[in-house]
Amino acid sequence: MPNLPDTAEIKIEDAVQALLQADAELSEWDITTDVNRAIEQEADKTLLISTPGFSMDQSSCQGQTDHRMVLELAFMSGPQPLGVVSRANKRAAARAHSTVVADRYLGGMLQDLQERDAQPVGDELKDLHAYTIQYDVEFYTPRDDWTTIVGQGGETF
Repeated sequence: MPNLPDTAEIKIEDAVQALLQADAELSEWDITTDVNRAIEQEADKTLLISTPGFSMDQSSCQGQTDHRMVLELAFMSGPQPLGVVSRANKRAAARAHSTVVADRYLGGMLQDLQERDAQPVGDELKDLHAYTIQYDVEFYTPRDDWTTIVGQGGETF
């Protein structure tokens, strides 16, 4: 079976992962997009990048699709009571947030990136001791191609 190209959402997750991995202050954190590995290992200091949802509309400009995705950063750093955010998670979340929003356009790839909410993960993932930050991300793709991002100024990614 041939390899399928990465979707726009995967490209954005990978770009955020590279950005966070380059931050020396987050070097103790295992920063991953591998949902299965992160959930199975429950390792100390894991930062999981994922997309829990997205939607799209036909754009009024040049045959493009306007995408809105939810980007989630989940911080898992060991035991903590359900519903409480550990200091390790708070510190890492604050640092990751500063790193991500330093360029809300991700080098011209995005139209916008805005923080949505932050909260402890609910009961279904209590063993992970996780805290999440979610972002609303907006970007464009060609109408019939969800693997190519049309960034600012028409640059493609």
